Order: sequence, then C-alpha cells, then structure tokens
Amino acid sequence: MFYCAGNQWLTDSRSGSAYDQRLWWPQRVRPRLFGSFAGVFMPMIFRLQPARATVLGAVLVAVLVPACGETAGTDDHPIPTATALSPTSITAGTSEVDLVVTGSGFVPASRVQLDGIDHATLFVADTRLRAPLVASELLQPRTAEITVFNPAPGGGTSAALSFTIEAALPPGTTLELLALGGTPHGVAVAPDGTICVSQITSNSITCGTVTPTGQAWARTIPVGNVPAHVALNPAGTRAYTANQESSSVSVVDVAAGTVTATIPLSDGGFNLLVSPDGSRLYVTTASGTLHVIDTGTNQVVTTFAVGPAANGLAFDSTAGVLYVSARDANTVTAIDAAADTVTRVYSVSGMPQRLALAPAGGTLYVANEVAGLDELDLVSGSRLSLAAVPPRAVGVAITPDGARLFVTNPPGGLLYAVDAASRSRLYQVAMGRPRNVAFTRDGTTAIVTDEAGSVAFIR
Repeated sequence: MFYCAGNQWLTDSRSGSAYDQRLWWPQRVRPRLFGSFAGVFMPMIFRLQPARATVLGAVLVAVLVPACGETAGTDDHPIPTATALSPTSITAGTSEVDLVVTGSGFVPASRVQLDGIDHATLFVADTRLRAPLVASELLQPRTAEITVFNPAPGGGTSAALSFTIEAALPPGTTLELLALGGTPHGVAVAPDGTICVSQITSNSITCGTVTPTGQAWARTIPVGNVPAHVALNPAGTRAYTANQESSSVSVVDVAAGTVTATIPLSDGGFNLLVSPDGSRLYVTTASGTLHVIDTGTNQVVTTFAVGPAANGLAFDSTAGVLYVSARDANTVTAIDAAADTVTRVYSVSGMPQRLALAPAGGTLYVANEVAGLDELDLVSGSRLSLAAVPPRAVGVAITPDGARLFVTNPPGGLLYAVDAASRSRLYQVAMGRPRNVAFTRDGTTAIVTDEAGSVAFIR
C-alpha cells in the first residue's frame, strides 16, 4: 500500500492473508471497502496526515486531510478538465515528442487519450500529465484530439483539445511573414502585384507590392470604421473598402494614399469585388443587400436581396455571372451581370463564407463553417463536401491554373492546401488566426492574412 505522509511517499505492501481496508472521513464515519482479497498485492493511494495514520492489524484507521493534490471527502474520481497542451502542434515525421497536458482533476490513474485511445501516461500532479508520443503515431498529417480519461469510481472524459500534426512544406515551398497590426482581415492583389490588406481594428488599409521573389509595404491609409474587406481595380490604382460600422464604401487613391470618395450603403458593409473590366463594384451588406455601383460615378445602379450576411463573391468573366453567398441563408445566388437579374439560387452547406470559381468555370468552391469546403456543380446544382477540409472554414482561393486551393480555418489556426483534381489535402500550415487568402496573377504566391498580426507569403 502507498500513502502520502507529509511530503514523503511511504510504502506498505501486504499479501498472503485476507483483510479489509477502511477509511474513516473527518467529522463523519463512512467506511469505504477497498478490498478483501487473499494472496493479492493491492497498491492503494491515500492522502494522510502522518501523525493521524495508525495501522491496527488488518484495519487502517485514518483521519483524512487534504494533501498531495486530492480533496478530503471525495469518494469518486473527478471528471478531468484539460485546458492546454504543450506543444500544440508538431511536424509529421517527428521522431518523438513529450506531450504535456495541463488542467485539473487528474489522478494517478488518469490516462491521456490520442484520438480516443488510451496512451501511456505519467502522472506528475493533479494539474499535469505527460504522454510520450512516438514516431509511428506522428506520421500522418491531421488534427488529432487529445482527451484525459479518469476511470471509475466516478471519473469520465475531458473535452478534447486539438493537437495538430502538420505536413512539412513541400520541397521548394517557402513561407515568409510580414508583421502588420490592426488585425489584418481582407486581402486583394491586382495583376501588377499591387496588394492591399484591410485592418479591422485600426480602421485602415495597408498597401504595397508583391513579386515572385519578395514583398514590401508602402503605406497605411485611414478609411471607414471596421473595413471588413478590400478590393482593387484591375489597374491596381484604386482600392475600395466595405466598412461594417460606417455602412459605407471608402474609395482610395492607392498612390496618393488618400480617400477620394465615400459611398453610403444601406447597412454594414461585408464584402466587395470589382468586375473584371473595372466598370462595376459589387458590395454586400450584413442584411443581405447586394449594391451594384458604377465605378465611374460612384453611384448605386441597382440592389438585390441575396440573403442575410452575404459574405462571399466570385465572378465568371466568361459567362458574365456573379455568385454571392449568404452565410445565414445557406445559399449561393447567381446573377446575370449584364441583365442585372437573378438566374438561380443554390443550396449549400451551412454558413457559407468565401467563394472561389474554377478557372474553367462550371465548378464553384464554397468555404463554409459547417462542412468545411463544398465543391458545387453549377450546372446540376449538386455539391460534394471535401473530406480534406474540416468544418469552420472561412477563406478560400484557387490558383490561376485551377490546380490548388488554399482554405483557411481561423478558429483552428490552420491553412490547408488542397489538390483540386484528387480532392486530397497536400499539406497544412499552422498559423495564428488565418482569415483570407488571395493568389497573385501568375500563381506563384499565396497571400494569407493572419488576424494574430501578420500577413503570410507562401511561394
């Protein structure tokens, strides 16, 4: 038998005869039968005050006091709570890692579980466990679930924590970060490499340039309140921001770094897109109103009701069709841009966000929070949720050649690279809170906003 006396562990091993062990709890008499077995070694853990623990033959009489991490008066194991992991992610192929789980309610019999399977566990304290993970468990890139299990009596399983096993970047792929404050959110890049990023907590945009080999910021420009997204005209000379709290659009001269006009909206601006010829600006709002604006006059030409929280836009320049997602309606609306008429409404998975149109047309990718990523057939209306992307996806972009998709998962802190043809995940990248993504015209660089305070350039 093991029991804790003060700061020392004492051992009393008994076997060979039948005996009962009972505890008498403070201020009440409540025997607890631990066992009556012949010829069996029974390790038990007690928390005792040394001066009050007395062995009387086969009966242990003790006044139990709080010590060594347990609370007096509790018969059953508590339900454990896991609050943090260290590390939270590793690269696939790592030889081994010593995973530390912190929380509360841990007991010596606690077991760390990897994807629901008990794992070898070292009890450190009632707030700390260690689980050595070996190479064979770390080969497959994925988001694993870590839980803690306490056995009966009582006990239970903690809520899961995510443990990310990241694929290493493919050979020749690099990632560079440029620091940027103000909570980087929306991103736009023009064919000439002009780039602008909206900063929702500093009411500004920061613009610069990106090339196949580098990037740099040029200037920060104040705009309206909470500029959720930013768009650029094809020449990269004019930027537009959808201002959520100002219920307006800021028109920005990029070179001069000044706002040249403010266009009022019916309510809070959500997202926006400039038509391929630069003649029209499409702006969505929180209530689900799509504003069609003439960029020559900055006047609203017409509006459409497209569903509440309209938050994704994509334009098919060949067919002349605009697609708009509505997060709270679970729909994508197709609009004939020349006739200004709604031609079709598609049902998609729950809480759709950004959209990406395959360059060849016919297929629309819909990032959504419920399923992850839908592949929508625009002819049949059928959709397929891709297993490569888990739920809570928000941003999506496709390379100009249609070969790869990048999808963001802000709550999970992950960016997924997906092969469009095989629908399989190529790799994933751990970030702070990746939100939106855009590709340069030549497809060599992906630009990803990270609300944690940076912009990533992946080549």
